[in-house]
Amino acid sequence: MFNKFILYFFISIFSFTQNSLLAQSADLSGTWTGYLRQQNNLFSMGLDIKQKENLISGTTQITLGSYYAVFNITGNVKGTMLQLYDISISEENSRSSRYWCKKIYFGKIIKTKNGIQLVGNWKNDKRKMFYKTELKLNVQDYCPPGTFELTQEFEEITNIDTTVKREILFPVPTLPPKTIIDTFPTRPVEIKERVEIISNKIRLTFYDNGEIDNDTITVYYNKKMILNKKRLTSEPLNIEVEVDSNFENELVMYADNEGSIPPNTAVLIFYDDGKRHEISMSSSLKRSEAIFFLRKPK
Repeated sequence: MFNKFILYFFISIFSFTQNSLLAQSADLSGTWTGYLRQQNNLFSMGLDIKQKENLISGTTQITLGSYYAVFNITGNVKGTMLQLYDISISEENSRSSRYWCKKIYFGKIIKTKNGIQLVGNWKNDKRKMFYKTELKLNVQDYCPPGTFELTQEFEEITNIDTTVKREILFPVPTLPPKTIIDTFPTRPVEIKERVEIISNKIRLTFYDNGEIDNDTITVYYNKKMILNKKRLTSEPLNIEVEVDSNFENELVMYADNEGSIPPNTAVLIFYDDGKRHEISMSSSLKRSEAIFFLRKPK
């Protein structure tokens, strides 16, 4: 009996240590993508957060078709459990009759071999809803609860010298694979469109344009890689970029392949000052297509 107690004690300590390590090592800061479900509706969901100790702040964007809302959120992490709360809506483009549920999220942090997932449930916060950006209390309309699932992928980096050198006192920045940097400049870049915008920061969303045929893209913004070998599907690829007012900001879509139906095509959607923009882009193994953003004063 004594030996069984000792064994149980050490198993309990081991399990507690594993959970503690997961809780201590899980920094949730960054960009997450996935979906939010409510009955028969499946919303695209993007999450941008910063974590300081156990506190979380940031934004989440919920999109259904051409409608979307950007929520300011707050929350906290306790061990492997997560709670998030909608605070306000900073931007939205719904119909005049549409309400947005004010939500409370209850999630769990799950580590996988490819990244970290946040999965869980959400419910309405005491019958509170947003009409446009105005918070309404005790709304009679029912807001059915639902589920959510978000993923933050680990980028696979290759060709990086990991040798520790005595004179380096800070981490060596991770670089994209050398082959991509070498091949990018050799392809001609054709300008698809020049767009004047007001916002100093925009969220770019890429979808496959038409039939999903395994198109894979790498995206550069001002010569810096922001998406690396991402497959285009009906699910959004989201990335947020800052728009410098001192020069034209260059967005280049580089085709890693042409799928089963050449060329490689994508739809780019972004919102500027509440206005929706949709641009079709096309690249091949011989050329890349670009969009230039120029920020103008309000």
